[in-house]
Amino acid sequence: VNALMHRSYRSHSPVQIIRYANRLEIRNGSITDPVALETHIDGITGVVTVGLFARRPADILLLGGPDGVAEHRRPGAGLP
Repeated sequence: VNALMHRSYRSHSPVQIIRYANRLEIRNGSITDPVALETHIDGITGVVTVGLFARRPADILLLGGPDGVAEHRRPGAGLP
């Protein structure tokens, strides 16, 4: 695992980039245009998947809280 901390030039806040053998994690970064970023990353040779889900929203959202897990379904998703 390689880790790098640097300061964002736009927001002047710290951004942490962690490089694992099979993925990159970027923390504390600001994404101003998630659809454009997902499209750009998806077009890079060798990228298998992008975890932003900006171009196609999730059909089911599971939110865990103190009272358990709440399930939310996207209207029009065609799910039972």
